[in-house]
Amino acid sequence: MGDGDVSRGFTLLDGCSMVLGAAIAAVHVRVFHPTPHHLAGWVLVGGLFGLLSLTASGPFLYMSKRFVTRRTLEYPQVGDRLWVLWGSPWVISAVVEAVSSSNATNPGRPDPIYVGSLGLGLFLATMIAVPIFGSLYLWGDPGATRRSAGIAWSQTIGLALTATWPIQCGVGLVLMG
Repeated sequence: MGDGDVSRGFTLLDGCSMVLGAAIAAVHVRVFHPTPHHLAGWVLVGGLFGLLSLTASGPFLYMSKRFVTRRTLEYPQVGDRLWVLWGSPWVISAVVEAVSSSNATNPGRPDPIYVGSLGLGLFLATMIAVPIFGSLYLWGDPGATRRSAGIAWSQTIGLALTATWPIQCGVGLVLMG
């Protein structure tokens, strides 16, 4: 490897970012308690947890790659920034949920501040990310978007999360009650 080359593989800091994303997802998913005999409920909660873990790890991954590891000209790419954009509402609303104490007065009901922060965050992420994604990959000139053979895995995940934005919004609606 030369002085300017950086591995595009999965690193220890990437794994730590995924663990932090799982902690954020645990804050969101802790309200669901499927009954032990219903496999479908456990599958749905597990899928929800996996999606939220992946999405919420984006801001942590960005910070670790941007400020801790060596900087390259290739990072961050559009998909990396979109991943941060989709993960930020989940991180911010999890902090709001963990700090808020209004659930003690209204057990079983979502906190209005939590619902507002998650709803507003997902709305803003949608209004920013979908036009960017559309201008690059749907309405733009296909020749203008050059794809390199060694695309980073984080770029791919960020673009995939943006392509599946209705699922993100649907999960947000489920969690908002």
